[in-house]
Amino acid sequence: MNAHNLQTALATTNARIGDGAFPENIHRRIFDFLVHGPVVLPPQTNDQRQIIALVCKEWQRVLVSTPKYWNDFDLVQPTTEPSNNLFALAELFFVRSGESIPLAIRFREHLQTEVGRRILELIIRPRMRRVWLLSCTVTTNILRTLFHSVHFPLLQVVDVTITYEMNGMDVLHPHMSVRGSLDLSSFRCAPRLRNIALHIPEGVHPSDLRLPWRQLTHIDLGDTSIDVNKFMQIMERSILLEDGTFRITFASYDDGRAPGLQNIFVPYLQCLRLRLVQPSQDLRFLENLDTPLLGDLWLERDEAGHVIRDMTVYQPFLAGLTSTVKHLTVAQHAIPIDSSVTFIPRVCQHLDDLLRSSEHLTSLFLAPGLFIHPNVLDKIATGALLPLLEQLGVSAVNGWDIISMVQRKNFAPSSSTGGPVSLNYLHLCMMGCRLDDIDMHGIADGVSALHLFYGYVIHYINIDDGSDLD
Repeated sequence: MNAHNLQTALATTNARIGDGAFPENIHRRIFDFLVHGPVVLPPQTNDQRQIIALVCKEWQRVLVSTPKYWNDFDLVQPTTEPSNNLFALAELFFVRSGESIPLAIRFREHLQTEVGRRILELIIRPRMRRVWLLSCTVTTNILRTLFHSVHFPLLQVVDVTITYEMNGMDVLHPHMSVRGSLDLSSFRCAPRLRNIALHIPEGVHPSDLRLPWRQLTHIDLGDTSIDVNKFMQIMERSILLEDGTFRITFASYDDGRAPGLQNIFVPYLQCLRLRLVQPSQDLRFLENLDTPLLGDLWLERDEAGHVIRDMTVYQPFLAGLTSTVKHLTVAQHAIPIDSSVTFIPRVCQHLDDLLRSSEHLTSLFLAPGLFIHPNVLDKIATGALLPLLEQLGVSAVNGWDIISMVQRKNFAPSSSTGGPVSLNYLHLCMMGCRLDDIDMHGIADGVSALHLFYGYVIHYINIDDGSDLD
């Protein structure tokens, strides 16, 4: 159960008011949980998630008549429903929430309609002092009016997607890197803010990211492009950061040797996800990060044209993290992805040195299209590489080389006698031309026979047309 014991309302208006279909005790059980999934009545003993949607057609009577206050709002506007219905329902819920209860507010749709603006301006804005979670999609104009001269004494979590208004329409602007395009400084008036996610697809001018970095523990800029220098500034200021997601562009960056760059100590960082857009071959700026607690690392790389297969650029960074990083995810992408390509050559990446620099890994996940050379598979099977590996995600053409490696690894002498640790989970991406049912069933039987403790997932991709067969 959520620590705040929040009551949640899924505010749609497509239900008529009438007699309830369930006893009152069942209704109360529904409202006792912060909800993220479909309801099961009676609920399963191992699943605490419950939701009001799809329970009964007459749930609205229950919401209106339930005596408890509401403090968590998920606002949905069905296109076939009159907008005033949602406004009236939202107003009723907020009135019932009282004057002091902390509020969590989520808008599922873009606030492009008049009702969205009315709800924001007339209902939510006067109660901003009580909001602890806010998730919405807003235009730059609404961003300025909604947060202008507002203090957020309770705000802890922000998840905002920003669009740009042109000629009365909300659009994702193709280029919005002009200084002063956005004003995010209002979030500096939120002393309790710890978790922020900003989705600005085409990036933001570095000077406009005026956020209270020193108090943030979770930062998600995975959909907002920033340059290398801004990333390093954020890391330097975010002394409490525990979980970070960043999209870094290298358009104005040459060789990773920024003038005067010093080692940056990020003492509490445990999970770091980096998407590197057209990086240079020299990623030495990553070596300047001192992250003693980093255990989970995601490295994604976007390159124009063909996917770059050389993994050695990551080695210097990982070499300094051998005692901390336990979970590594690596992905390579092409910009743009050419949909006309019907064949992806089987090119094995240079993984030897990379994996040798990561000998303490317990889980390794390589995105679809990343293959492991047979010689490297042999070293993993014998424990010469990744002796502690327990979970693996990898691509294969025939799959039997992966199955053989796991068999050898799992039946080798135990770690107590110097052998490798057994693999307990496998995610296998089968990529081939014209995969047939016989091949797929054979691989499935072979993986099943491994009897992995945490199971397996097999994903099939037919290279002929790029279609997903599963």
